[in-house]
Amino acid sequence: MSNQELEKKIEEFFNKNGLIFFFKIEKEIFGASESSRLVFASLKDKSVPKDSQFLAFRLSSDIEDIKQKIFSKDDFDKLKVIDEKEAIETIKKKK
Repeated sequence: MSNQELEKKIEEFFNKNGLIFFFKIEKEIFGASESSRLVFASLKDKSVPKDSQFLAFRLSSDIEDIKQKIFSKDDFDKLKVIDEKEAIETIKKKK
């Protein structure tokens, strides 16, 4: 599969699943929806319950092998927010 075909497949997956928020933890890239982004943003607030969670997809160049993962306030400091372009470029490099 060419880089262009892979990029198109990745973008289709993002659109199909409403992914607009991207981040990485160590070498893994994740994508999440608007509702997950809102939960993530609220985690900065100390009044938010410790058990608040959000869901994200662990992204890879193998679209068939993408899995979901639940994140919580405990993960907050490990996350580095990235933009969609960086997410796509990193995923393409993993192929």
